[in-house]
Amino acid sequence: MTIYINGQFAGSMNSTGLIDMNSGNLYNNWFIGKCNGPLNNYYFNGSIDEVRISTGARYTSNFTPPVIPFNTDSVTVGLWHFDEGSETTVKDSSKYNGNGILKNGTVWVGGKFSGILNNPPDQPSNLLCNGQINPINVNDFTPELSWTFFDPDPGDIQTGFRMIVSSDPTTQRGIVWDTGKIQLSINSVKYTGQQLQYGTIYYWKVMTFDRQSLAGQYSNIVNFVMTEPDYASQFNGTSSGGTISDSASLDISGRAITMEAWIYLTAEDNWNKACVVGRNIMDGINWTRFQGLDGYNNGHYWGFGLVIGTTYYYASIENNPPYLPKNEWVHIAGSFDGTNVR
Repeated sequence: MTIYINGQFAGSMNSTGLIDMNSGNLYNNWFIGKCNGPLNNYYFNGSIDEVRISTGARYTSNFTPPVIPFNTDSVTVGLWHFDEGSETTVKDSSKYNGNGILKNGTVWVGGKFSGILNNPPDQPSNLLCNGQINPINVNDFTPELSWTFFDPDPGDIQTGFRMIVSSDPTTQRGIVWDTGKIQLSINSVKYTGQQLQYGTIYYWKVMTFDRQSLAGQYSNIVNFVMTEPDYASQFNGTSSGGTISDSASLDISGRAITMEAWIYLTAEDNWNKACVVGRNIMDGINWTRFQGLDGYNNGHYWGFGLVIGTTYYYASIENNPPYLPKNEWVHIAGSFDGTNVR
């Protein structure tokens, strides 16, 4: 065990074994500025600022004491800045929320770092919605909004934020979410304001607060666009399919027609015919023709078939290797202009 004064070695004792903070514990609480003895209480006479407890040996040789308030990190289990300046609660800035209570005439005075100029945070930057810059196709109603904290003071940290989301480009009107000041160090938050509406552009900005609760300027205003989700139907190539009601509008009889679709082919083997869209007609007694867009012969051909007059016409192109592109969206169209089937 070693003790340091102003970063300089002051004394040590050799010891081995495991720490046991509960051994012979007579009291449930930890203490700051006092301790309870079996016969008397023992009190500190002076001021205390910046108390930190960590699960690790931070110092193993002489060091320069920190010139700014302590930070919390992965090994911090308790951190009290004593920056409240009023009331009787001392907030634990670690994730364990071990707040303290000041009693019996404890008063607030200037701290170790009270004479150090504290600069406000810079504007937050790198504002993202669902990980994207100004996305134009947001369709979930609780998008994640995130930012990056910056502060000109080395080692300073974010302790809070305030966000405004609005349907107005200035964010002065049409506000759908004003979080107010949220005392959290997180750099992202799920939207929980008023119901978002499809077809609307939303504008948002965020400001942050530093360790001493000093507010910085708002970020630049960014936006995201709410759009209705777009889906597709996936077919397995063996048994799945769909039907369309035979409405009068589809009984086309004239000199022009076009059928088209976006398709995403995942396999092109082991099938004789694959229909995209169209209808069957009887051609003879025992078999049918397909009027519409289809592929056949294991995907070697793709075409467009129509009955014109009493004759069946089929326009196709041989799809030589690598055949129709797989695993990407492809637009396919068949058209008849009164003269040519294409």
